[in-house]
Amino acid sequence: MIEALEKERESISTRLEASKQAAIHAKALSQISENTLLVTMAESMEELDRDSLKDMLHGLIERITLDPSTLTCCIFYKIPVKSRYKMASPTRFELVLPP
Repeated sequence: MIEALEKERESISTRLEASKQAAIHAKALSQISENTLLVTMAESMEELDRDSLKDMLHGLIERITLDPSTLTCCIFYKIPVKSRYKMASPTRFELVLPP
């Protein structure tokens, strides 16, 4: 019985740590602005070789439109986000210990 409870405690501890990490990542994602992201990308582009740069741009740019009358350009980029939150919904969990 003690071994089973110890395994359950370790499981709960692991889930708690994962939840803390998810909260830290969610907070970091919420603080990223478009400008910060673009500046960071521009700085990292300088270090890439031609083929790596092409691959990176191909993955980030959805389409580019050019207005022929004003010669203005609009770049539509896509930034894939695999998932923001991978936490289970809150449940009422009470550890019931045997008497």
